[in-house]
Amino acid sequence: MKSFDPMNSGGDSDFERELLGMELRRPPAEWKALLLPKPVPPLFTKPFLLGLAACWAASAAIYFSTPETELPGPPVLLPPQNLPEIRDNVLAYQPENI
Repeated sequence: MKSFDPMNSGGDSDFERELLGMELRRPPAEWKALLLPKPVPPLFTKPFLLGLAACWAASAAIYFSTPETELPGPPVLLPPQNLPEIRDNVLAYQPENI
């Protein structure tokens, strides 16, 4: 590899060949803990995300499988028949049992 440094005439080629011929050494195992940051655990674990997805799928299935029909009969709670009839004003009504 040719050197592009104008101050150097290119006599580094022997040194570069010597460096390329050297075997790379790996750092010891205890250096790895010092050099690399500790891994951060994920915010949500895989079982939690799978359970959440199952709940959403069940909710969607229930929502889309229930029919949207109105009851074609009378109202469920009918007013009692024995109440006095309220004529003009609801605020003017006073019950007799006060």
